[in-house]
Amino acid sequence: MGGRGQRPAGFGILEAMDNFADIMLRLGGLESSHLLPRASKGSACKRLALFIRWMARRDDVDPGGWDSVAPCDIIVPLDTHMFRIATGLGFVKRRAADGTAAVEATEGFRAFCPSDPVKYDFALTRFGIRTGISVGELLRKFGQEEGWR
Repeated sequence: MGGRGQRPAGFGILEAMDNFADIMLRLGGLESSHLLPRASKGSACKRLALFIRWMARRDDVDPGGWDSVAPCDIIVPLDTHMFRIATGLGFVKRRAADGTAAVEATEGFRAFCPSDPVKYDFALTRFGIRTGISVGELLRKFGQEEGWR
């Protein structure tokens, strides 16, 4: 499907996350660990997705450092706050904040910025974390109902 910026969300990244977990487990002599979630088992792998965001993007929030991973190829680090926002905006139809929901959220944001759909993550999650600004308030500004969760 087209060049960079036109790939489906998570193209290759979910497999790379699993490969990373496999390597870390093997190096540690372990078969499994709750500290290394697996995209192949449904996890959104939020911490790993966040690390990849930090390394693949370069701006005032993310330091960058990796040139081999393009911002268009990464997925939204899906936590509770981003899940509520993406669900409220109609990007996510699932009831669980899993890997499929992270891909759905990324696809929703990709409609606004195909080359860097994750760039909205930091600013939007402030609505769920900081006091004085609510997710409901954000969704009302976008004309969305507060019927989410």
